[in-house]
Amino acid sequence: AMTSDRVYRRGRGYDAAAAELEAFGGRQFDPEVVAAFGRVPREEWDEIRRRSQEEGELKAAAGRLERTAGAVLIEAGASVN
Repeated sequence: AMTSDRVYRRGRGYDAAAAELEAFGGRQFDPEVVAAFGRVPREEWDEIRRRSQEEGELKAAAGRLERTAGAVLIEAGASVN
């Protein structure tokens, strides 16, 4: 969740997330989760984030297309389910 963009804030970078996990591991965060995060190479996290952003952009574009198509159908007098 720390590295994901939210409506109210941008996701934190890998270094910031790793520092927070390290600082609060065993108190705020489960030590096993902290260890698991540390086992994933940074390059892999960067690739996961890139793919996630691309997927979000594709979903947003599909939503815009669906709304536009619905509006066109309504304008043409067709029923939309």
